[in-house]
Amino acid sequence: AMSGIVNIVTKEGSDKLEGNLSAYTGDYLSTNDDIFWNVDAFNPVYNLQGDVSGRVPGIRNLKFFASGRYLKSDGYLFGRDVFSPTDASNFNSDASNDWVISAKGETYAFSEETAANLIESADFLPMNSEERYTGNLKLIFQLSSRDKLILDGIYQNRNWREYDHRFKLNPEGDYRRDQESYTGMFLWNRVFSSRTFMDLRASLFKTDYFQRVFDEYLGDQYASTVRLQDAGANAFLTGGQQMWHFERSTKTMLFKPDIVSQVNKSHQLKLGAEFKQHELQMSEFEVLPDVPSRIAPLTSFNHNQYTRKPVEFAVYLQDKMELNDLVINAGLRYDYFDPDGDIPMDFGQPSETEYRAAGTSSQLSPRIGIAHSISASGKIHISYGHFFQIPNFFYLYVNPEFDIFPLQSTPSPPPQSLLNTVGNAELKPQKTVIYEIGLQQQMGTDFGVSLTAFNKDIRNLLGVEVLQTIQGQKYGRYI
Repeated sequence: AMSGIVNIVTKEGSDKLEGNLSAYTGDYLSTNDDIFWNVDAFNPVYNLQGDVSGRVPGIRNLKFFASGRYLKSDGYLFGRDVFSPTDASNFNSDASNDWVISAKGETYAFSEETAANLIESADFLPMNSEERYTGNLKLIFQLSSRDKLILDGIYQNRNWREYDHRFKLNPEGDYRRDQESYTGMFLWNRVFSSRTFMDLRASLFKTDYFQRVFDEYLGDQYASTVRLQDAGANAFLTGGQQMWHFERSTKTMLFKPDIVSQVNKSHQLKLGAEFKQHELQMSEFEVLPDVPSRIAPLTSFNHNQYTRKPVEFAVYLQDKMELNDLVINAGLRYDYFDPDGDIPMDFGQPSETEYRAAGTSSQLSPRIGIAHSISASGKIHISYGHFFQIPNFFYLYVNPEFDIFPLQSTPSPPPQSLLNTVGNAELKPQKTVIYEIGLQQQMGTDFGVSLTAFNKDIRNLLGVEVLQTIQGQKYGRYI
């Protein structure tokens, strides 16, 4: 979100004990079973969800809300379990009658009939399946007429696959993905008087993401990278598997106080601040079955890791003025961002040079909105504002050692980034200036007209510059 955050708001508990339970099931339908394999089979989606809320027995002024959901789906994209990752077919000869198919450990002389029979007899396997568990528990303490505390926790566990067309005949060679996340939130609402109240928010969010084919990489489960090249280019893979292990952990701590005061009949002031401390950890490496250590050293392009702790801070002041038929919202916001990253001193040898700390970014953003009633049933509004948007952290920290692969392609590219593309911790935040004017007019009792015109000026959109090492190797850098 521009110059702000997305607030997570969940339901609150009811005064009496009540609950809901619902379930549904369904399936994907298509007459194109030649495109969507196994679509004519019944593979239902399962969804079960429920909630319960009410007052906690024996504890005065304490309410709760709890909910949960379970979702399971095989998706609508299926492959055929024809090949295993360790299968080693041979299509090197110019004569197809010399080709050899290796499928599930068995060897066959190639023929179109043999290939078709192997495909038709193989089991279907889902390639975009998902299983997800979600839970939420919320406690609401009404301490007094002036004070309310809310504790809120959210948990989610998700396991899924994403379809890769190359693995349509070797589905077990594609990535499995797992994500587990926790969110804990605290809110203290304090009413000082009939004109003034405060919201004090604090939260902790943590998510862990893991992407791999096999959990263990030191054993003999992984086949050589050569298996990814057996079938040649533009063909379904007849062996091999994705070669990378990727792990990412993200933790964000938030502290956000806000105070609102109706100073007098005409002015409502709102003052607030926001502090975010992030901790980002990433580790990725390519499994090398033909190397005794199984993984390359950290100084190589196919083994990367980092820990970064960027900081965001903002403070704002807003005045809502109500003057007869005129309503004015005027505000000022200051944003600050420290990326906690490194910048190479020499882009001609980015992985071997010294580094300097990335600079910080900040902006002072004025905003104003005016609404004026032009009649009993019509009004016009005008607004103008500056906004500040911090870049996605991925583009700041990807390829943290600035390693450049000597070629422009590889049979086993990194799972979450483009080959030979490096991050930029000094990537400029996106800056937006928005102008808007509008008219709302009620036309009788049943109709209304609303017209709006706006102009949006966006600067520092994401791009990529092409640089070159002193050896002549080209690479990309986000700008």
